[in-house]
Amino acid sequence: MSSDQRIIEYYQWVLDRIKVKLGTTPSNKPLRYELGHVGGAGIPNNETEENIILKLEELKAIQIINEFPRESGYRHRSIFDLIALQPKFDEVYEEFRIKEVLKNQTAEQALPPSGYIPVNYTGQTINKLNADEIVNSFSPPNYPFVLSVLREISSLVEFSPDNEIYYQLQSSPGQPIIQERMFLKKLEKLRLLKHLGENGISGIATLSDVDVDLIRQIITKIKNKESGVISEDEFDEIKKKYNQTVQELRKSNQSSDLQERYNKITGEIIGSKPKSPDTTLQEDAPGPINKNSFLHSYNLVFNTADGISHYRGANYQFTGKSKALLTFLSTSKNTTFPLEEIKTKCNPNIANKRSHFKGDKDMRDTVNYIRKQLKVNRGEFFPIQKQDNNWIWIEK
Repeated sequence: MSSDQRIIEYYQWVLDRIKVKLGTTPSNKPLRYELGHVGGAGIPNNETEENIILKLEELKAIQIINEFPRESGYRHRSIFDLIALQPKFDEVYEEFRIKEVLKNQTAEQALPPSGYIPVNYTGQTINKLNADEIVNSFSPPNYPFVLSVLREISSLVEFSPDNEIYYQLQSSPGQPIIQERMFLKKLEKLRLLKHLGENGISGIATLSDVDVDLIRQIITKIKNKESGVISEDEFDEIKKKYNQTVQELRKSNQSSDLQERYNKITGEIIGSKPKSPDTTLQEDAPGPINKNSFLHSYNLVFNTADGISHYRGANYQFTGKSKALLTFLSTSKNTTFPLEEIKTKCNPNIANKRSHFKGDKDMRDTVNYIRKQLKVNRGEFFPIQKQDNNWIWIEK
């Protein structure tokens, strides 16, 4: 920013403060102006602010009635009683407001062509950032702060008729509020919004041209990261590794090492498949996983942590009664269990008491439900089956 642009910004900040005071001070009384208590980008220090007040009096825009320090021995005259001289004050105010608009337009014209944006203060440019790239520019400890600001902006836009909002700074005085001002500047650099200025007294920033769609994408992606949900790109990379291993496994006669690698990557894909963090799996009512991502195998594979099973290329995530049964039987494969023992071991792990195992029909219905979700046809072999009056998980 050039020195002329900085001067315009400082004048506009002081004039805005006086303008607010004019609207809240009785017309028969002088308004009281105190030098600012805050510092930050676009805000003059006390000495500069005092000089601007004196300059405005020189321009016949105001008349200083009285001036005195905030406390004894204070270096600057920090409190002024003054009146605005009309119409000169409004003329000066409008003059600097126009200069501020032109300054912003000049800055925009200096930007590279559409599709490129500045990403730092050295003038370096890169391709316009998407939501993932913007999220990656923040470290996880700062996610809560970023979310709090973006959520407030996103909410305010819903009430704006023209995509212009008045954003109240949320942080406490000192470094936190300086950080929030810096963040708003960064959002403007990223072309997520335009920052039209801030009322230094009330801490209300005027923002316009808010790209609410991109902001909401950023909010969703940060929530996903906080919830441990991987992105589609990360999942695609895991699938790529898996497919490479599958091809090697099919070509190799020495398959023990590759089988181990296959099992490891299969587990990664099952446990890492992207899903909405806001979706809660209901009792035995999940959706299908991936139908065609795994090698055909006559062994039933079950992940006790998340309830995902895959069998001969079919995959499903089980909950409730089905998950309780699979968890119990998977720990003692090739062992027969009577129904009474299954009831004793499984029922405490089923939250819904109405779903508890009660008789042989409950057991048969649950196994048939598991077969159905794993695409096992009537009459086809399935590892979980009844032998005499007992139940067993057969592992080859």
